[in-house]
Amino acid sequence: MADPFSITASAIGTAAVAFQSISSLLTDIQAIKNAPGIISSLQNDIAAVQATLHTLILESNELTLRILDPETQSALSLSTEACGNACEIFRAKIGKWTKHSVDGKMRLWDQAKIGVFAKGDVEILTKRLEACKNTVNAAVSTATLLVTARSSQTTDGIMSRLMGQESQLAHSLRETDEETAQLERRLTELSLQPSGIHDDTSTSVVGALQERSMGLQSEQKVLEGLISDLRQAKASQRQQNIHVEDGGRLLVGMINVSKPSGEISQDINNISAVRGGRGIIGVADNVNITDYFH
Repeated sequence: MADPFSITASAIGTAAVAFQSISSLLTDIQAIKNAPGIISSLQNDIAAVQATLHTLILESNELTLRILDPETQSALSLSTEACGNACEIFRAKIGKWTKHSVDGKMRLWDQAKIGVFAKGDVEILTKRLEACKNTVNAAVSTATLLVTARSSQTTDGIMSRLMGQESQLAHSLRETDEETAQLERRLTELSLQPSGIHDDTSTSVVGALQERSMGLQSEQKVLEGLISDLRQAKASQRQQNIHVEDGGRLLVGMINVSKPSGEISQDINNISAVRGGRGIIGVADNVNITDYFH
Protein backbone atom coordinates (compact mmCIF):
# COMPACT_ATOMS: atom_id res chain seq x y z
CA MET A 1 0.00 0.00 0.00
CA ALA A 2 1.37 3.40 -0.98
CA ASP A 3 2.49 5.78 1.74
CA PRO A 4 -0.24 8.47 2.12
CA PHE A 5 2.42 11.12 2.68
CA SER A 6 4.09 10.26 -0.64
CA ILE A 7 0.70 10.32 -2.40
CA THR A 8 0.06 13.84 -1.12
CA ALA A 9 3.57 14.93 -2.10
CA SER A 10 2.98 13.50 -5.57
CA ALA A 11 -0.29 15.42 -5.92
CA ILE A 12 1.44 18.65 -4.92
CA GLY A 13 4.39 17.92 -7.22
CA THR A 14 2.10 17.28 -10.19
CA ALA A 15 0.26 20.52 -9.48
CA ALA A 16 3.60 22.37 -9.40
CA VAL A 17 4.52 21.00 -12.85
CA ALA A 18 1.09 21.99 -14.20
CA PHE A 19 1.59 25.44 -12.66
CA GLN A 20 4.81 25.86 -14.66
CA SER A 21 3.12 24.78 -17.90
CA ILE A 22 0.23 27.17 -17.36
CA SER A 23 2.58 30.02 -16.45
CA SER A 24 4.63 29.39 -19.61
CA LEU A 25 1.48 29.46 -21.75
CA LEU A 26 0.45 32.77 -20.21
CA THR A 27 3.91 34.21 -20.89
CA ASP A 28 3.79 33.08 -24.53
CA ILE A 29 0.40 34.69 -25.10
CA GLN A 30 1.43 37.93 -23.41
CA ALA A 31 4.49 38.07 -25.67
CA ILE A 32 2.31 38.32 -28.81
CA LYS A 33 1.89 42.05 -29.31
CA ASN A 34 -0.99 41.79 -31.75
CA ALA A 35 -2.59 38.53 -30.64
CA PRO A 36 -6.08 37.92 -32.07
CA GLY A 37 -8.87 38.51 -29.58
CA ILE A 38 -9.69 34.80 -29.45
CA ILE A 39 -6.18 34.14 -28.11
CA SER A 40 -5.72 37.16 -25.84
CA SER A 41 -9.11 36.43 -24.25
CA LEU A 42 -7.57 33.32 -22.69
CA GLN A 43 -5.34 35.36 -20.39
CA ASN A 44 -7.89 35.85 -17.61
CA ASP A 45 -8.83 32.16 -17.58
CA ILE A 46 -5.18 31.11 -17.49
CA ALA A 47 -4.34 33.57 -14.72
CA ALA A 48 -7.26 32.30 -12.62
CA VAL A 49 -6.07 28.69 -12.85
CA GLN A 50 -2.50 29.81 -12.19
CA ALA A 51 -3.62 31.44 -8.93
CA THR A 52 -5.65 28.37 -7.94
CA LEU A 53 -2.74 25.99 -8.48
CA HIS A 54 -0.41 28.32 -6.59
CA THR A 55 -2.77 28.07 -3.63
CA LEU A 56 -2.84 24.27 -3.91
CA ILE A 57 0.93 23.88 -3.76
CA LEU A 58 1.30 25.96 -0.59
CA GLU A 59 2.83 23.97 2.26
CA SER A 60 -0.23 24.54 4.47
CA ASN A 61 -2.50 22.91 1.90
CA GLU A 62 -0.16 19.95 1.53
CA LEU A 63 -0.87 19.16 5.17
CA THR A 64 -4.60 19.69 4.68
CA LEU A 65 -4.86 17.45 1.61
CA ARG A 66 -3.64 14.46 3.60
CA ILE A 67 -7.11 14.10 5.09
CA LEU A 68 -8.49 13.12 1.67
CA ASP A 69 -8.67 9.50 0.56
CA PRO A 70 -5.47 8.48 -1.31
CA GLU A 71 -7.49 7.58 -4.41
CA THR A 72 -9.03 11.05 -4.41
CA GLN A 73 -5.56 12.60 -4.19
CA SER A 74 -4.34 10.43 -7.06
CA ALA A 75 -7.31 11.49 -9.20
CA LEU A 76 -6.53 15.11 -8.36
CA SER A 77 -2.97 14.54 -9.61
CA LEU A 78 -4.30 13.18 -12.90
CA SER A 79 -6.68 16.12 -13.26
CA THR A 80 -3.99 18.78 -12.79
CA GLU A 81 -1.61 16.80 -14.99
CA ALA A 82 -4.20 16.72 -17.78
CA CYS A 83 -4.63 20.48 -17.50
CA GLY A 84 -0.88 21.02 -17.71
CA ASN A 85 -0.65 18.73 -20.74
CA ALA A 86 -3.46 20.61 -22.47
CA CYS A 87 -1.57 23.87 -21.94
CA GLU A 88 1.65 22.38 -23.36
CA ILE A 89 -0.24 21.17 -26.44
CA PHE A 90 -1.73 24.63 -26.92
CA ARG A 91 1.70 26.21 -26.46
CA ALA A 92 2.98 24.07 -29.33
CA LYS A 93 0.14 25.31 -31.52
CA ILE A 94 0.94 28.91 -30.64
CA GLY A 95 4.52 28.21 -31.65
CA LYS A 96 3.33 27.08 -35.08
CA TRP A 97 1.01 30.06 -35.45
CA THR A 98 3.73 32.56 -34.54
CA LYS A 99 6.73 31.03 -36.31
CA HIS A 100 6.65 33.81 -38.91
CA SER A 101 6.25 36.59 -36.35
CA VAL A 102 8.66 39.51 -36.36
CA ASP A 103 9.40 41.41 -33.12
CA GLY A 104 6.49 39.68 -31.40
CA LYS A 105 3.97 40.68 -34.07
CA MET A 106 2.01 38.12 -36.06
CA ARG A 107 1.46 38.36 -39.79
CA LEU A 108 -2.02 39.48 -40.78
CA TRP A 109 -2.53 36.21 -42.63
CA ASP A 110 -1.67 34.18 -39.52
CA GLN A 111 -4.02 36.32 -37.45
CA ALA A 112 -6.83 35.66 -39.89
CA LYS A 113 -6.20 31.91 -39.92
CA ILE A 114 -6.24 31.72 -36.13
CA GLY A 115 -9.51 33.61 -35.98
CA VAL A 116 -11.09 31.01 -38.25
CA PHE A 117 -9.42 27.74 -37.31
CA ALA A 118 -8.49 28.08 -33.62
CA LYS A 119 -12.01 28.52 -32.29
CA GLY A 120 -12.51 24.84 -31.44
CA ASP A 121 -9.12 24.53 -29.74
CA VAL A 122 -9.72 27.65 -27.66
CA GLU A 123 -13.20 26.52 -26.63
CA ILE A 124 -11.91 23.16 -25.43
CA LEU A 125 -8.96 24.70 -23.57
CA THR A 126 -11.26 27.21 -21.89
CA LYS A 127 -13.42 24.38 -20.55
CA ARG A 128 -10.31 22.49 -19.48
CA LEU A 129 -9.01 25.49 -17.52
CA GLU A 130 -12.36 26.17 -15.86
CA ALA A 131 -12.75 22.53 -14.87
CA CYS A 132 -9.24 22.38 -13.40
CA LYS A 133 -9.85 25.51 -11.35
CA ASN A 134 -13.19 24.24 -10.03
CA THR A 135 -11.82 20.77 -9.24
CA VAL A 136 -8.83 22.10 -7.31
CA ASN A 137 -10.99 24.60 -5.42
CA ALA A 138 -13.43 21.82 -4.54
CA ALA A 139 -10.62 19.60 -3.25
CA VAL A 140 -9.03 22.32 -1.12
CA SER A 141 -12.32 23.59 0.34
CA THR A 142 -13.55 20.07 1.09
CA ALA A 143 -10.25 19.07 2.72
CA THR A 144 -10.30 22.23 4.85
CA LEU A 145 -13.87 21.50 5.96
CA LEU A 146 -12.99 17.89 6.79
CA VAL A 147 -10.07 19.03 8.94
CA THR A 148 -12.42 21.36 10.81
CA ALA A 149 -15.00 18.61 11.27
CA ARG A 150 -12.43 16.11 12.52
CA SER A 151 -10.77 18.49 14.97
CA SER A 152 -13.95 19.78 16.60
CA GLN A 153 -17.11 18.42 18.13
CA THR A 154 -19.87 17.58 15.68
CA THR A 155 -22.55 20.25 15.87
CA ASP A 156 -25.59 21.03 13.75
CA GLY A 157 -23.53 23.83 12.20
CA ILE A 158 -20.72 21.48 11.15
CA MET A 159 -23.23 18.92 9.89
CA SER A 160 -25.00 21.60 7.86
CA ARG A 161 -21.72 22.68 6.25
CA LEU A 162 -20.85 19.09 5.38
CA MET A 163 -24.26 18.57 3.78
CA GLY A 164 -24.04 21.87 1.89
CA GLN A 165 -20.61 20.99 0.49
CA GLU A 166 -21.86 17.56 -0.56
CA SER A 167 -24.79 19.17 -2.38
CA GLN A 168 -22.47 21.51 -4.29
CA LEU A 169 -20.17 18.64 -5.28
CA ALA A 170 -23.12 16.53 -6.42
CA HIS A 171 -24.22 19.40 -8.66
CA SER A 172 -20.71 19.69 -10.12
CA LEU A 173 -20.65 15.93 -10.71
CA ARG A 174 -23.92 16.12 -12.65
CA GLU A 175 -22.48 18.91 -14.81
CA THR A 176 -19.37 16.82 -15.45
CA ASP A 177 -21.52 13.85 -16.47
CA GLU A 178 -23.46 16.07 -18.88
CA GLU A 179 -20.27 17.43 -20.44
CA THR A 180 -18.98 13.88 -20.83
CA ALA A 181 -22.13 12.89 -22.71
CA GLN A 182 -21.87 15.96 -24.97
CA LEU A 183 -18.21 15.26 -25.68
CA GLU A 184 -18.92 11.65 -26.59
CA ARG A 185 -21.65 12.75 -29.01
CA ARG A 186 -19.30 15.24 -30.63
CA LEU A 187 -16.56 12.64 -31.04
CA THR A 188 -19.08 10.27 -32.60
CA GLU A 189 -20.20 12.95 -35.06
CA LEU A 190 -16.62 13.64 -36.11
CA SER A 191 -15.89 9.94 -36.54
CA LEU A 192 -18.88 9.59 -38.88
CA GLN A 193 -17.63 12.24 -41.29
CA PRO A 194 -16.92 10.80 -44.77
CA SER A 195 -13.30 9.82 -45.24
CA GLY A 196 -11.21 12.37 -47.05
CA ILE A 197 -12.73 15.49 -45.50
CA HIS A 198 -10.73 15.38 -42.27
CA ASP A 199 -8.28 18.30 -42.34
CA ASP A 200 -5.64 19.40 -39.87
CA THR A 201 -8.20 21.48 -37.99
CA SER A 202 -10.67 18.64 -37.40
CA THR A 203 -7.82 16.29 -36.49
CA SER A 204 -6.59 18.84 -33.96
CA VAL A 205 -10.07 19.18 -32.47
CA VAL A 206 -10.43 15.40 -32.16
CA GLY A 207 -7.12 15.23 -30.32
CA ALA A 208 -8.16 18.03 -27.98
CA LEU A 209 -11.51 16.35 -27.33
CA GLN A 210 -9.82 13.06 -26.51
CA GLU A 211 -7.47 14.87 -24.13
CA ARG A 212 -10.47 16.56 -22.52
CA SER A 213 -12.17 13.17 -22.16
CA MET A 214 -9.28 11.89 -20.05
CA GLY A 215 -9.45 15.03 -17.94
CA LEU A 216 -13.18 14.54 -17.37
CA GLN A 217 -12.59 11.02 -16.10
CA SER A 218 -10.14 12.36 -13.51
CA GLU A 219 -12.53 15.15 -12.48
CA GLN A 220 -15.33 12.65 -11.99
CA LYS A 221 -13.12 10.51 -9.76
CA VAL A 222 -12.09 13.55 -7.71
CA LEU A 223 -15.69 14.66 -7.18
CA GLU A 224 -16.87 11.14 -6.35
CA GLY A 225 -13.99 10.77 -3.89
CA LEU A 226 -14.74 14.09 -2.20
CA ILE A 227 -18.41 13.17 -1.84
CA SER A 228 -17.41 9.84 -0.30
CA ASP A 229 -15.07 11.60 2.15
CA LEU A 230 -17.86 13.98 3.18
CA ARG A 231 -20.33 11.15 3.73
CA GLN A 232 -17.81 9.35 5.89
CA ALA A 233 -17.28 12.53 7.91
CA LYS A 234 -21.03 12.91 8.42
CA ALA A 235 -21.09 9.37 9.81
CA SER A 236 -18.20 10.03 12.21
CA GLN A 237 -18.17 12.07 15.38
CA ARG A 238 -15.68 13.00 18.04
CA GLN A 239 -17.05 14.21 21.41
CA GLN A 240 -15.24 14.24 24.73
CA ASN A 241 -14.85 15.93 28.11
CA ILE A 242 -18.47 17.02 28.54
CA HIS A 243 -20.04 17.15 32.01
CA VAL A 244 -23.45 18.13 33.35
CA GLU A 245 -24.67 18.31 36.93
CA ASP A 246 -27.35 19.70 39.26
CA GLY A 247 -30.33 18.70 37.15
CA GLY A 248 -28.82 19.81 33.86
CA ARG A 249 -29.56 18.18 30.52
CA LEU A 250 -27.08 16.82 28.03
CA LEU A 251 -27.33 15.85 24.34
CA VAL A 252 -24.24 14.25 22.80
CA GLY A 253 -24.08 12.66 19.36
CA MET A 254 -26.35 12.70 16.33
CA ILE A 255 -29.61 14.07 17.69
CA ASN A 256 -32.42 14.92 15.27
CA VAL A 257 -30.06 15.31 12.31
CA SER A 258 -30.13 13.60 8.93
CA LYS A 259 -28.17 10.41 9.37
CA PRO A 260 -26.07 9.04 6.51
CA SER A 261 -26.70 5.54 5.28
CA GLY A 262 -24.28 2.85 6.32
CA GLU A 263 -22.07 2.61 9.38
CA ILE A 264 -21.88 5.45 11.91
CA SER A 265 -18.59 5.92 13.77
CA GLN A 266 -18.62 7.82 17.07
CA ASP A 267 -15.68 8.57 19.35
CA ILE A 268 -17.42 9.65 22.56
CA ASN A 269 -15.58 9.55 25.87
CA ASN A 270 -15.36 11.19 29.28
CA ILE A 271 -19.03 12.22 29.41
CA SER A 272 -20.69 12.52 32.82
CA ALA A 273 -24.04 13.53 34.33
CA VAL A 274 -24.19 13.79 38.14
CA ARG A 275 -26.46 15.18 40.87
CA GLY A 276 -29.65 14.90 38.89
CA GLY A 277 -28.13 15.57 35.49
CA ARG A 278 -29.44 13.57 32.55
CA GLY A 279 -28.17 12.95 29.05
CA ILE A 280 -28.91 11.36 25.69
CA ILE A 281 -25.72 10.03 24.15
CA GLY A 282 -25.17 8.42 20.75
CA VAL A 283 -27.77 8.50 17.98
CA ALA A 284 -31.36 9.57 18.62
CA ASP A 285 -34.23 10.80 16.50
CA ASN A 286 -37.60 12.43 17.21
CA VAL A 287 -36.35 13.99 20.42
CA ASN A 288 -38.56 16.86 21.56
CA ILE A 289 -35.82 19.30 22.48
CA THR A 290 -38.20 21.78 24.14
CA ASP A 291 -39.72 19.20 26.48
CA TYR A 292 -36.36 17.63 27.18
CA PHE A 293 -34.86 20.83 28.56
CA HIS A 294 -37.88 21.71 30.70
